[in-house]
Amino acid sequence: MYAVEGALPSWTVSLIMDRPIRQSLGGWGPLVQARAAGLTTFASSPLHGGELIDLMPPELVELIQPGLSPAAACLLVAASTPSLDIIPPSSQQFRALG
Repeated sequence: MYAVEGALPSWTVSLIMDRPIRQSLGGWGPLVQARAAGLTTFASSPLHGGELIDLMPPELVELIQPGLSPAAACLLVAASTPSLDIIPPSSQQFRALG
């Protein structure tokens, strides 16, 4: 974490591993702690440079929400994560969504 003059305090957690998501869903972990401390949380590359798209088996995508593309399923999980405030868009996300 680093400070930028005039910016809100923030904390970035990688979502490549599902642990921060599971912890947040359980009401604990770094995202919940950051929120409690008044920090703004950012998803750090929610598609992990496009790598997550290829790792999403169709069964997992269907479990998340039937009919979604793997990219959309990844972004939906990030957007649904409690205590995660900002998911910055990237050109990779827009290309993945087609």
